[in-house]
Amino acid sequence: MVLYAFFLFFFGLVFWLRREDRREGYPLEA
Repeated sequence: MVLYAFFLFFFGLVFWLRREDRREGYPLEA
């Protein structure tokens, strides 16, 4: 259960970071 919660948190963090990068206009491949 803890591992699942950690995975969900990590996925949400990555998704949030990618959304912020797209909004700022910085490509992730830079």
